[in-house]
Amino acid sequence: MLNLTGYPSNVFTSLASLLCLLAATVRANGQLVAYDGFNYTAGTLNADSGGGSIGWGGAWSGANSVKTGSLTFPDLLASGNKVETVGNGVGSFRTLSATYGGLGQTLFFSFTARVDPGTGSQPGATYAGVSLFNSTEQFFMGIPSSSTNWGEVSRPGSGPIADSTTSASSTTEFLVYELVYSLTGTVSESMFVNPTPGAALPAIPSAYLTNQPSFTFNQVRVQSGGTLDVDIDELRLGKTYPSVSPPIGASEPSGLMIAAALTLGCCGIALRRKMRIGIHAH
Repeated sequence: MLNLTGYPSNVFTSLASLLCLLAATVRANGQLVAYDGFNYTAGTLNADSGGGSIGWGGAWSGANSVKTGSLTFPDLLASGNKVETVGNGVGSFRTLSATYGGLGQTLFFSFTARVDPGTGSQPGATYAGVSLFNSTEQFFMGIPSSSTNWGEVSRPGSGPIADSTTSASSTTEFLVYELVYSLTGTVSESMFVNPTPGAALPAIPSAYLTNQPSFTFNQVRVQSGGTLDVDIDELRLGKTYPSVSPPIGASEPSGLMIAAALTLGCCGIALRRKMRIGIHAH
C-alpha cells in the first residue's frame, strides 16, 4: 500500500493548482525580455537597479533623476516612479543582459513619456528620448532634434527621421516601436502612438522607416539636450506587442515568481519520490 502519512490529499491538489497558475503567468509574460518601472527612491538614478526590473546586466549610470509617481496611461499596467532627464546632453545608460537584433527577429520597445511640466524649453530646438546603443547610438525614440512631435531616428547623426503627427507636450503618451529584421540585412522601424494596451496593434503605424541597415543593441540610454526635460517611464523590451503593453490587472514576471515556480516544482518532485519509496516499501 502507498504510505501518505503526513501528506493530506489537499496538499497535492494545492500544489498542482499553484504550479498551473505560475506556469500560465510565466508563459503569458515569457516574451518580455526586459522591464524597468523605475521603482527606486526619489533622487539620482545613478547606481539604481532591482526595484522589480528584469532583463538587465547592471545598474543605471548617469545623472538623470528619479521623481515620485508613475506616468499613467489608460489601461496600461504601471508601477513605481519615473525618470526626468536633466538635459544638456547628459544621459543615463543601462546595459541589457544580452544583445538583441538579428536576421529574422521582431522586437518591440515601449515606454510612456511626456514633456516635463517644469522644462526649461519646449520641443523644437533639441532632442529628448530613449536610444538603443551598441558602442554607438543605433536607434532613437522620442522627440528628434528640431522636431515638435514624437518620432524616431535611424542611425542618429546620419540616418533619416520620421515624425508622427502627435505633438510632444505635457500630456503622457504611450509610445511603441516595432523593429522587424529581414533575412537580407535590413530592418523596418515602425512607431505607434497610443495603441490600446493588450489589444492588436493598428494596421497603419504613426511613423515608419523601411529598409534601414540592420543593427544590434545591448544598452539603453535616456537623455535630452539643452534645457528640454522629459519624463520617461515603464520601459519594456519584448518579442511581441502584448508583452510590452500589459493591461491593468496583468503582472510583470519577477525573479520571486520564477523562484516560487522552481521551488514548487522541486516540492512536487520530492513528493513524487516519497510516494515511490512508499510504494516500493510495501
